Amino acid sequence: MNKVLVSTDELYRLIDFLDRYDNYVISCHINPECDALGSQLALASFLKRRGKNVFMVDQDPVPQEFSFLPGSKHILGPEALDEIHYDAVITVDCSGEDRLGQIYERYRHKVYINIDHHISNTLFGEINWVEPKASSVCEMMYRLFKAAKMDFQKREAVNIYAGIVNDTGCFRYPNTTSFTHQAAADLLSVGIDGYAIYQKIYEHRSFHQIRVVAETLATISSALRSKVVWMIYSPLGVKDGKAMYDISDEVLNIARQVKDAEVFLLFKPAGEKRVRINFRSRGKVDVNKVAQMFGGGGHSTASGCSIEGEMEDVVKMVVDAVKQEIKYVIPSLRHNAGK
Repeated sequence: MNKVLVSTDELYRLIDFLDRYDNYVISCHINPECDALGSQLALASFLKRRGKNVFMVDQDPVPQEFSFLPGSKHILGPEALDEIHYDAVITVDCSGEDRLGQIYERYRHKVYINIDHHISNTLFGEINWVEPKASSVCEMMYRLFKAAKMDFQKREAVNIYAGIVNDTGCFRYPNTTSFTHQAAADLLSVGIDGYAIYQKIYEHRSFHQIRVVAETLATISSALRSKVVWMIYSPLGVKDGKAMYDISDEVLNIARQVKDAEVFLLFKPAGEKRVRINFRSRGKVDVNKVAQMFGGGGHSTASGCSIEGEMEDVVKMVVDAVKQEIKYVIPSLRHNAGK
């Protein structure tokens, strides 16, 4: 079939497509976080209530900190694809096939439905519902339930609310809109415990993880009159060359307290001679543009990429690229701005 683009204003078309098949696989991106998992779980429940057989299959296991999400224990690993029957695949929160990891190569046919909110999405599906204005894919799931005139069960409300809370930084990021707050209020009216969800996401670290946060913050550096701030992940949180925990939100949110900063970076080991970079922006600088220079992407205010190389070399290369972009956006910094 020809590639189909579905807008948020015509979700009846997406619902019609979803009703055509009986057996689905739903997958989210590698190293899943709360929005990816919450939307995956909510969509699985949506389809099951419409009489579909649904299997949730991901490249990576559910991180311990998100195991509180209802239904997360039913998410399967890649090997399950060899045993189950499915008619179509749905991906959530994936900007491109590469974000699925090796699992993409194990599908027995191409991805059918692509649901995402990243501006860098490559529209790789046969059917694509991509809404960059949405705060999260979970917010998109909220819209889907509403379009289908389906009430929220408590477990669905928990998963959707958790994803919204996580991707908006507890409603602090620029992607938070009046609609985001309306959706959150509606979900809370189902009877879920919003504070308990907040605690699970933001107040559920071990003492060792807090030490990793502290040591990471101790590496904080800046340039261009503190317009760019960056940190390097602590060796305390590294095992076999990779970061053991995702502390990105904690340290980047603290870095955001630097009043003059426009861009915030976190450099994390991602394997032998490979570094993962998290980008955040207050809004003036499009960090998606910078991330794309290095094969990554995401949103204008929150993006990421992965680069081969030694940590020291990668830090210099990326910081230099960010500095150039900041100078382009803020001309007053082009001369006599210091390092």
